[in-house]
Amino acid sequence: MGYFDRSHLPEARGFDSWLGYLGGAEDYYHHNYTSRACGFPVVDLWQADAGPDSGAFAEDGSYFPQFSPYMFTDHLVRKIQTHAATVAPLFVYAALQSVHSPKQVTENYWSGAA
Repeated sequence: MGYFDRSHLPEARGFDSWLGYLGGAEDYYHHNYTSRACGFPVVDLWQADAGPDSGAFAEDGSYFPQFSPYMFTDHLVRKIQTHAATVAPLFVYAALQSVHSPKQVTENYWSGAA
């Protein structure tokens, strides 16, 4: 959704909460990418839970290292379970990283077989 300034972040576009990346091609486990300009890993996992201007770096240690499709799914399940106690409608938009580079899999697929 862009991150040129705060008006382009999800909380400024109608989302009450969000968890995700602002850039692209993040490592599925460490949630970082290597900036070509500086040449070192930059963590790019952000979240907001308190409305406008609440977006900040996701400091929850349980996110690191965690396979991103599982991390995002677990986050959504917790949100849905919490919301189930209310009568308000719920809209969820989930764009998982699974189809984007770098293509990574969980350790159970690292069998060494070609």
